[in-house]
Amino acid sequence: MTFLLTLGMLDTWKIIIGLLIGGVLAAPLAAIAARKLPHRVLMGMVGVLIIALSVRTILLSLK
Repeated sequence: MTFLLTLGMLDTWKIIIGLLIGGVLAAPLAAIAARKLPHRVLMGMVGVLIIALSVRTILLSLK
């Protein structure tokens, strides 16, 4: 608690809670996907996601 108060991060508690909840929900789903899908398919999905996010970032930076 002292660490958060010192850095002034107490104002961002909503963001921190959102990240925690998202992680708790996403971890079991990712474990199930990793068990059921072939590794090659998972790596392809990750690659497509990274490319899509990069293209989005580039397009948003041009505006």
